[in-house]
Amino acid sequence: MKSDGPLEENTIPFVYRAKITDHYAVGMQTVFGLRKPYYQHEMVGHERNIHYKDLKKNLSFESWNSLEYMKNAEDITEEFINLLQGHIAVCTRTMRIPKKQRKKQNWITQSWVNRIQESDNMFKRVKESQDTELVNRYNEYSKQIKSDVKMGKQEYYRNKITQDMNNPKEMWKTVNVFSGRRNEGSRWHRKDSGAWKGDH
Repeated sequence: MKSDGPLEENTIPFVYRAKITDHYAVGMQTVFGLRKPYYQHEMVGHERNIHYKDLKKNLSFESWNSLEYMKNAEDITEEFINLLQGHIAVCTRTMRIPKKQRKKQNWITQSWVNRIQESDNMFKRVKESQDTELVNRYNEYSKQIKSDVKMGKQEYYRNKITQDMNNPKEMWKTVNVFSGRRNEGSRWHRKDSGAWKGDH
């Protein structure tokens, strides 16, 4: 594999041999270390984490037999990606973060928090009573909150991007956060043992 500079110590390139003449599927084997959670639901308080220790173990047992008799490089690459994504899905955990340990996104104001808490309380009453009128009120209230939150979020980031127009680094940082490519922060991280642990 060509590289303009030395590869990192935990990275090992390899070429998967296939029965073709001038194309090869190229892979990169990496020793997985700790990774920060890559996704956190803004309102519900969930985050998904890849358990890299399990992923490394699963990949070490993968035979890749389905690639052996493929002749088309594109098919090999697509199958390789599908297998890899399948292993990632198996090793992904979805966790609910306790409310007291959730980190609010910058655009979430206290008024949003109060309204969401009111919605949660209303939902509890709906489960207990099953009153039709209360159910309808909850559905309308919940729908209105979702609509208002969406508009409020868009307005916050629109203003933030406008403010940062003279600072490209900050502007693109804001764009990435808004588009979901980067999280504004998380209260959760991994311990060396692979167990999940929250900051307090």
